[in-house]
Amino acid sequence: MAAPSEEVSEEHTAHKNQDNAQMFANRLIKNQKRLKKWLKQSGETSYRVYDADMPEYALAVDRYGDRVHVQEYAAPSSVNPAQAQKRLYDALEVMPEALNVDASKIYIKRRERQTGSAQYQKRAASGERFEVQEGEARLWVNLRDYLDTGLFLDHRPVRRMLGEMARGKRF
Repeated sequence: MAAPSEEVSEEHTAHKNQDNAQMFANRLIKNQKRLKKWLKQSGETSYRVYDADMPEYALAVDRYGDRVHVQEYAAPSSVNPAQAQKRLYDALEVMPEALNVDASKIYIKRRERQTGSAQYQKRAASGERFEVQEGEARLWVNLRDYLDTGLFLDHRPVRRMLGEMARGKRF
């Protein structure tokens, strides 16, 4: 049996982790609410909800319609790997409710430093793709087969410009 001080310490840590996970959920809700007006005006269905705003949760969370793409940034060697894994699990536990999305529609990937063609290699062969709307454009996205989705959200202005140049055409 563990000493009483150890039990209190483990209980305290579990409670602190719950508090942190709730703070993370609150941040997701706040960010989603802040974007609501822009989303309604723009007609966008793909956007970043969270980008490592809190140091405990080194994640990028993107919405693609009714799906969520989560990218975990590899923790530095100074961070305990078990603790980083626990935080990821805690974040994934609160995400469905905070973002109002089915847990089966959350895709998780880990981003690590890669060189050369390694970052472009196929990770799966599901062929699973779906359509998202970006302004007047309809775009195909694959959240499963590659590290990247194929739709870089920060390239939106370039796609919009190309769309204006190609108005009325399909490409």
